[in-house]
Amino acid sequence: MILQVKYITLITVFTSVFCFSCNQQPAKKIKGEINKNDSLTEKAANHNDIIKEHDSIYCKLKSTFLNLYTEPDLQGEENETYRFIWIAPLDNTAVRSAAFRITEINNHYKFIVKYSQKGKIVEVDKELTKEQWIEFMASINATYFWSLQISDDEIRGGNPSSWYLEGKRNKKYYRDGIGLYHIVYREEPYIGCFRESCETLVKFAKIDELSKSIK
Repeated sequence: MILQVKYITLITVFTSVFCFSCNQQPAKKIKGEINKNDSLTEKAANHNDIIKEHDSIYCKLKSTFLNLYTEPDLQGEENETYRFIWIAPLDNTAVRSAAFRITEINNHYKFIVKYSQKGKIVEVDKELTKEQWIEFMASINATYFWSLQISDDEIRGGNPSSWYLEGKRNKKYYRDGIGLYHIVYREEPYIGCFRESCETLVKFAKIDELSKSIK
């Protein structure tokens, strides 16, 4: 009789442990699923923050510069295009601002420069060589332009100039067929690949007033 009681008790304990163990498995799985969803939510939030930052900078640029210069919206550009926009410090009275836009169209390289001088907007149109296009694209690749942060957290002292570099890739580079647009903004960027990409377009312009001002 005593043995029977012990046997029943042993079965009861084993069953309780087994059920407890089984009940823990779904909880562990659900916890993992929650972490995964949290990760996806965080990524979505980061993506939305990038879009907001992009829209904020582009809207500011459009309202203060593009409309004044009657410059096109690169987001709607069909051909591969890059544009460097420079806005002078307040104490620069020689050249107030400038735009350098380069576009590849069927192996032709259209280059348009616009700048503000003495209250007037001057426009210069020319065609660049394939070698110049390759040189510029090498600088774009060297700076990892398409992966650069839209803006940095550096606070420049004094009265810095503003540098914007935009890019719109051809549709073939993007799987949804729309193309890929990116904009990078820096205040008085340090010497490096980003600055060199912008200065390459200034060099192609061969306009003394701009070469002296943008440095």
